[in-house]
Amino acid sequence: MQGLIITGKGGGLLGALMQNRPIAMLPVGDYSLLAHQVDLLARGGIRDILIMATDSGVGEIKKCLAQREDVCCRLITGQGVAHWEKHHRLLADTSLVVLTGPLLTDLDMSQVVGFHKARGGSATLFLRRIWQQRRENLVATDSRGRVKVRALARWTKGGRQGKG
Repeated sequence: MQGLIITGKGGGLLGALMQNRPIAMLPVGDYSLLAHQVDLLARGGIRDILIMATDSGVGEIKKCLAQREDVCCRLITGQGVAHWEKHHRLLADTSLVVLTGPLLTDLDMSQVVGFHKARGGSATLFLRRIWQQRRENLVATDSRGRVKVRALARWTKGGRQGKG
């Protein structure tokens, strides 16, 4: 099993906190967000981790990753689909746990991995139920929690659900 951490550029709502560093290096307690994410994967038994980041702050990211001797972290820098296609060979032919953006969670990753393996699916999404409908980023599920692929919610500006 491999881990893939896709870091963000920073800026946006967190711009004032970023001080010209990548969002992965945002301090959370005594450690960077990236250090917390690597630790989350390592606690789940994932020892082979790829980190995709933009070119900004590479030195700081490398310094953070060099502190981990218990996992193999490989940094991929650059932007765009063409860049990703160039490096996709680094992904082993195995299951992949993907963490995107500024994710901070106390989810037990060993339970996540166990859940995925027990069901033998090609992909497992862990979602948070929301009771208030939003107009974007909705994933429709059935009563067993399976994603309704043909019914992925797509909302129009008027707040009506369109066919997806």
